[in-house]
Amino acid sequence: EYTVAPPAPPAATAAAVPLAASAAGPDLSSSGVTLELQPPPAAFGSFSPAEAHALRLYRRRLPECNVDLPPDVPCSPAHPGLSPQRKRRGADFLHLLVHGQGARTAVARLEGKESIVGALTLIPHAAASFCEVQLLAVASSHAGRGIGAALLGAAEAWLAEQLGVRTVVVLAGHDTVGFWRRRGYAEAAPPSGAPLARRGRKGRRGDEGARPALLPEQWSLVRDPFGSSQPMVKQL
Repeated sequence: EYTVAPPAPPAATAAAVPLAASAAGPDLSSSGVTLELQPPPAAFGSFSPAEAHALRLYRRRLPECNVDLPPDVPCSPAHPGLSPQRKRRGADFLHLLVHGQGARTAVARLEGKESIVGALTLIPHAAASFCEVQLLAVASSHAGRGIGAALLGAAEAWLAEQLGVRTVVVLAGHDTVGFWRRRGYAEAAPPSGAPLARRGRKGRRGDEGARPALLPEQWSLVRDPFGSSQPMVKQL
């Protein structure tokens, strides 16, 4: 289904961008962990070593996302993976996210090591001043050390400073809502006309006024093929 691209000659290799930990996030200066943003994906189906490491981490740590989408599930137009051939047999969900058109993956790695201990994949829509965080995972060996929060804070700072992004959304699993709240995210009001299933387990009609809302054009960029996530929003 996919291959790991061999290292390209230095002159043809797009460089990863070092990310500075946010001043408001955890201090990783003494942990030996560095953060970097990978260049945009290469040809669909061919992963760089960092992307391949991130994909393996997601498969281990996010088993609920390690699924094939049924052929009849609509996929974001930002995902180029559903060719006519793939539509007949579904598509690898994590593959589509990591290699979605415009997707960027940030990683946390120990200094001097190729393997990674954390990864975050997002798709920014600079023209809409908007970004969707799609995946975030930390290796079990390094969980609880603030690496996920540091990756998120560094990515948010890059989005705001380099792309002018002002709104970030994540479709959170209901068991992770507390993490996102601690990072400044709040449950989003569902789009007008959305069924109750989209409102989350605790959603109630009439409570949308106190909740942050996305613009219709921003909602149109978000895709939740499972229909059971909790949309959460943060203004940068």
